Amino acid sequence: MALSAQAQLPVTIVPAQFSLDDSITITFNARLGNAGLLNETGNVFLFAGLITETSQHQGDWRYGVPGQWNNYPLSTKLTRIDSNTYFIRILPRA
Repeated sequence: MALSAQAQLPVTIVPAQFSLDDSITITFNARLGNAGLLNETGNVFLFAGLITETSQHQGDWRYGVPGQWNNYPLSTKLTRIDSNTYFIRILPRA
């Protein structure tokens, strides 16, 4: 799987190319993008999903993992690096 990023995107993924067998680190910079979480003082959680050809609208995410909106498992909590930068490490499936 490969991901291309532009400078204004708030998320970086290392390594940029990875497989299901790789550990990846996702870093979120709240200063970039729409800055919707700029200076957030609470916890920040990862929620990911896909928009597919069967999605009915932009908010109709499929394969959302893990959890649901407003019900975040502790395993999806990002670690704060500084006031506006966070990271999470995702390990390969055992």
